[in-house]
Amino acid sequence: MGKEEFEEYLAQQDDAVDETQRIDWNMRKTDWLRQLQKFYDQVENYLTTYKNKGVSFRFEDKGMSEEPIGSYDAQRWFGVCWLI
Repeated sequence: MGKEEFEEYLAQQDDAVDETQRIDWNMRKTDWLRQLQKFYDQVENYLTTYKNKGVSFRFEDKGMSEEPIGSYDAQRWFGVCWLI
């Protein structure tokens, strides 16, 4: 790799870093949490008909930490169990 190719490679890397910095991570996190909640609402709606038959389920908050998003809480499906 010659000097020109190396400088071009470095310029491309700078462009890639700039693109990463332009991503609105807070908006992506908010959208992901909204979609997760929508999914859980659908699951809960489906299982609601089985509550009278002894099915129990719950959610709990789970602490998450991701780069470059940072720390946040997301709901976690805790499971389904039969009440006897």
